[in-house]
Amino acid sequence: MNKITDITEQLNVKKRAEKEENRWKIIKDKCRLETVNEILQYRPEYDYDEIQWFEDTLIEYDISILDFCYDVLTLSELKFNIKYHDTLLDWDESAGYVLVTLFNLKNNDEENEYENFFEKIKNQGKARKIVYFSNLQIKKETEQIIHCLKQGKEGVMLLIDQQIEKGITNSDVESLDRFIEFIGVEDKRLYEVFSDALRLDSLIFYKLHEINWYIAVDKAIIFLAILKLTIPEQFEDSFNSITERINDSFL
Repeated sequence: MNKITDITEQLNVKKRAEKEENRWKIIKDKCRLETVNEILQYRPEYDYDEIQWFEDTLIEYDISILDFCYDVLTLSELKFNIKYHDTLLDWDESAGYVLVTLFNLKNNDEENEYENFFEKIKNQGKARKIVYFSNLQIKKETEQIIHCLKQGKEGVMLLIDQQIEKGITNSDVESLDRFIEFIGVEDKRLYEVFSDALRLDSLIFYKLHEINWYIAVDKAIIFLAILKLTIPEQFEDSFNSITERINDSFL
């Protein structure tokens, strides 16, 4: 009788193992943006502590849940593991967490929360591309600015003329007004901030003023461009005052 019981238990263990293996095969085959809804029923059983561990790990490594879900559902297992190599996250367990998260949202859906969240995941790729190209544009503009600032006063004048040629919008003026107001609240001298922005690198400038260097340079150029267009008699004095510490080189 004991032998029969042992054999039955062994068969049950084997069946459970085969079922688990089949579950993960299905997950690996269909854990993609286009097919993930088909396999929510195959999610693993994660308890509260396991789910909490994932949430804590995402916070620890500053990973947004949308980025994480998007990567699980779009990257190959190899690429995912390479990207998250420095964390404790691997694709298998992460895929399980994503399925559990989506299932819980769908199972307790209120006001289309699941559909909204899933739509955000699908749009995350577009959002990341926008940020990527925006960063490329800022990098390109920054390189051009630095190239001009390295030419000293002549380079600053070139940036001013480029701004005038580009045009000054109401948004530019309003943004400059807010910046000037901010400088006043911070009890800083406007010309000193502009002068430092045009002669110091971004890290040194930030340590000195705790203000974004790119924004400060942008506002300095817009300020001088407006003066050159509207109050030319004041422009020369302001230009000389702001650029007097530029020694024909960008530090």
